[in-house]
Amino acid sequence: ASISSDTDKAGGLAGYTESDVTISETDITGTLIVEAKNIAGGFVAQPKGSLKITKSSIKNASIRSDTDKAGGLAGYTESDVTISETHITGDLTVAAKNMAGGFVGQSKSVTIKNSSINNANIVGSEDRAGGLVGYTDSDVTISETDIKGKLTVQGKNQVGGFVGQLSGNATVEKSRILNATIISNEADAGGIIGVTGTSATLNNITTDSLSVAGKSGAGGLIA
Repeated sequence: ASISSDTDKAGGLAGYTESDVTISETDITGTLIVEAKNIAGGFVAQPKGSLKITKSSIKNASIRSDTDKAGGLAGYTESDVTISETHITGDLTVAAKNMAGGFVGQSKSVTIKNSSINNANIVGSEDRAGGLVGYTDSDVTISETDIKGKLTVQGKNQVGGFVGQLSGNATVEKSRILNATIISNEADAGGIIGVTGTSATLNNITTDSLSVAGKSGAGGLIA
């Protein structure tokens, strides 16, 4: 499937919704291509309410926003996001100027559990790129979630293996990043988180073949 918008939002299932969105037991097979001028998502570009995704999958996907906010599942959510038992199983490419994420470009609080991404290339040509989440202005909780295969995350600032930047608390546990390259062309590159807000709790994290590089502020787990 190929979905494109020359003006604004584009999503694999929906572009914009006024209410909460729940996606369950939904699979997109084959190759999905979503392109938008602003805000692109594998399932939905921009839900105004909360977003819940469970027991769903996308096989191969290329998600691109010419400006900001692109995510393998959702581009931008105005409320909270919960993702569980959801997987991107093939090859994933996500690209935006700002806020590019393997699952979500930008959101409020994010909870991810029992989910995974296989091979992924995440590019924020400006700021805030993450293997799972580009940017959230609240809390992030990630548990029992893996990025397998090969992961590359690249941007100018705030680049992380799981999260580019968050403004709240981060909790990451029982999760893995295997074979990852995290590159910040200027500042703040972290194997797990680029920039965290108030606090970060990391427990039982596995990294393997992890490379982190930044001109300033680079760390194996947090920049």
